[in-house]
Amino acid sequence: MKRSRTLATVMLAWTAVSSMGCYRYVPLDSGAPPLELGDELRAHLSTPSRVQLEQLAAENVIRVDGEFINSDDDRLVVSAFWLKAGTGLEFKGVGETVALPRTSIAVVEKKKFSAVATAAATAVAVVIGVLAGIAFGTAASGAPGPGPPPPPAQ
Repeated sequence: MKRSRTLATVMLAWTAVSSMGCYRYVPLDSGAPPLELGDELRAHLSTPSRVQLEQLAAENVIRVDGEFINSDDDRLVVSAFWLKAGTGLEFKGVGETVALPRTSIAVVEKKKFSAVATAAATAVAVVIGVLAGIAFGTAASGAPGPGPPPPPAQ
């Protein structure tokens, strides 16, 4: 019973991991469709910059991760989740609105679903599940165990 419960836990964990999908950031170029409200993005800044959050100013910021709100010729407005400084420190933005001057942005990347990586992760999960089933043998197959011991002789 314990082995089948362990197998079920392993399978559930791998199913959860593989069903989340895999994502990657893809640079936007002139041929890419425009960003839409709510698109997740990553803006790499050309020089370390000061970014003002509601309760603090993050210094030496080199990257901002968040959701697209809007843009014009002068700025990109983002609901910031994370800001990364050149020192390696990261600041949680908790969705605060940040306006980034276009002149300070080197590259904007859009978060995209990766079907290839997701398929590979799912294949690995299936292989691990099959190997776990083989390793746990009959306990995982539902075959009955040895049963209770016989009653004592009288």
